Amino acid sequence: MTLPASHVDLDDLDPVSDDEVPPDENDDAMGTTMLSGVDGLDGSASDLRVELAVPQEVEDIPAPLLVEADAQLDMSQHALEMDYDDEVLQIGELTDPWIDPDHAEQDARMEKAFGITDGEDRMDRDREAENEVKKDYVRGFKRSGVYAMDWAGDKLLVAAKEGPGLRLHDVERGEEERTWSGEWMSIRTDPNNPFLAAGVDWRGKFKLFDTRHASQSVFDVDLKKTSPSMKDFLYLCWSPDSTNIALSNRADHIYCLHLKMVKAKENNSLRLGSSKMNMNIEVNQMVYSPSGDSLWVATGGTPGKLQIFPSNSLQTPERSVVAHNWTAISLARDPTGKYICSGGADGLITVWEPRQPLCLRCFLHPGQVISNVDFNYQGSLIAWGTGAGERSLTLMGANTAIPYYQDLTPATVTQLRWHSSKNVLAYSLNASQMSDDRPQRDRRGYSKDTPIIQLLKLPDDL
Repeated sequence: MTLPASHVDLDDLDPVSDDEVPPDENDDAMGTTMLSGVDGLDGSASDLRVELAVPQEVEDIPAPLLVEADAQLDMSQHALEMDYDDEVLQIGELTDPWIDPDHAEQDARMEKAFGITDGEDRMDRDREAENEVKKDYVRGFKRSGVYAMDWAGDKLLVAAKEGPGLRLHDVERGEEERTWSGEWMSIRTDPNNPFLAAGVDWRGKFKLFDTRHASQSVFDVDLKKTSPSMKDFLYLCWSPDSTNIALSNRADHIYCLHLKMVKAKENNSLRLGSSKMNMNIEVNQMVYSPSGDSLWVATGGTPGKLQIFPSNSLQTPERSVVAHNWTAISLARDPTGKYICSGGADGLITVWEPRQPLCLRCFLHPGQVISNVDFNYQGSLIAWGTGAGERSLTLMGANTAIPYYQDLTPATVTQLRWHSSKNVLAYSLNASQMSDDRPQRDRRGYSKDTPIIQLLKLPDDL
């Protein structure tokens, strides 16, 4: 297939045991911890007893600590006093004991922005303290379900269920600027060019286009002509260097497209790279690692795993890590390159160091299905929405795993995306769960929209 501004060259498709570790010879010198009375170990939990045995030859060590289950312990927190150069430091008053000192200043800014005061419940939904969070919604959006959305500069690109399929909205002016037809299931803007967007539709059409023009496309191809199985697409993601796009479909197949874009448009090319046809497991969201050398795939099943494939070959995952009790659903990459976050059907949000990979911290939202997660452009906040159970939107510190904000929404959150250079979050609600009231008019005669897509605007110093 040949396009006026592009050359398309699509290749043919190709259809730990636990070993026993010997005890260290110096174990006796290091002390031991013994638990008794724990269900499944030794009797009932009513006589829980923890004993820290300390070797007798070590001097100046207090006697073993014994804690009985029915003991009354004083758990109140008091400031710890330390004498240093004739000054008394109130250590307990300097910082929250659960906050890494490196992030204490950031935590203080978060608390100020969200109106959290000392001794107040961070998740108190009835908090009346003044905060810097401004709520708004996208005006002029015709009521529809939302398949996907992303920021194209300061404008919002939305893949809507009801036509027209793609809509570009000027958020500030509340106007629909332009549209593209089709049933687009997933769209993402280029991480290095917010005006360039990639989209894939249900029937197998792939489109790479400039959102500033209604008819200017870099690539516009029908992937189904390459292979009948390249259809029913659900999700796509960009590599950090903008040279690869991964696609997944309802059959749980994964395909990688290689892009070559140069100033001479006639030399642009699109090539089909590696593919994975026999996953034999539910494929949900995907994300490239910050370095772009691996593709992370959230998969279904019990437990819910993250399959990590080398980006140049999808045949065998280089690693598979258990991230959730069941079904890993959502994934996001920190724009600063430090973290990858996953959300699951078990209500767990996990933050990973992508090079190891190593789970650094997690937060449990019991009884919820975490259907969407995303990082703000600074990598300091994680937003997530629930797709079942309690209808809510939550913001958590990426470096602290502390929730700073939660809003009970009138419907489940279907999509959410942070702006690429501002602390503005757009999130869509399930239109079928919203009120069926017909649009009304305000005092000035303007039609009042159903707020399907809502906005949170935060300070940029977080």
